[in-house]
Amino acid sequence: MKKFTLFFLLSAFALTGYSKTWNIVNVNFTFSPATQTIQAGDSVKWTIANIHTVVEVSQTTWNNNGNTPLSGGFSLPFGGGTVTPAKLTVGTHWYVCSPHASGGMKGMIIVEQSTATEEPVSGLAVTLTPNPTSGNFHVAWDNVSNSNNYKVDVLNLWGQVIYTRAVSNEDLLSQNVEINLFDYPKGIYIVRIHDGTSIQSRKLILE
Repeated sequence: MKKFTLFFLLSAFALTGYSKTWNIVNVNFTFSPATQTIQAGDSVKWTIANIHTVVEVSQTTWNNNGNTPLSGGFSLPFGGGTVTPAKLTVGTHWYVCSPHASGGMKGMIIVEQSTATEEPVSGLAVTLTPNPTSGNFHVAWDNVSNSNNYKVDVLNLWGQVIYTRAVSNEDLLSQNVEINLFDYPKGIYIVRIHDGTSIQSRKLILE
């Protein structure tokens, strides 16, 4: 029994030892930071004034400064609280302050696949090179499925898709696509790749 208890405690430590809790606050009627990138297994804590809430919404609702909750999404009451990893799946999560969404009080959580373990993970493994870039970069991936629904999107920090590209059969064979953003402003962007069932996101710096 003692050996089982010790094994359980060590296993729990292994699963949580690399996790992290990220803190988001409000500065008047904005969230800070407005965009937070975390890894799968991390939690996010909102420490905000008692006049603000946190509600996950769809990208369309987010873009329109709406406050209709996303079915199955996370939500926190006035004053905030903590969202656990169970609600922070890999991908992009858009959220707003429900009473002040119409004024643009909103934020974004980008959850990336955890790199805390050396064991292979299911789904796409995506890399961007070079990153930072002056405009031209490659999106490479492995763990390719047989899906032919692959698509690459580039989003700005407001969650707006500024570039999209359907992945061809030739791209699937090479597991690599080249993207040119020379005509876009310098800054931070989010590159997402869909494989028909899941999404992987990576941060890109354009300089």
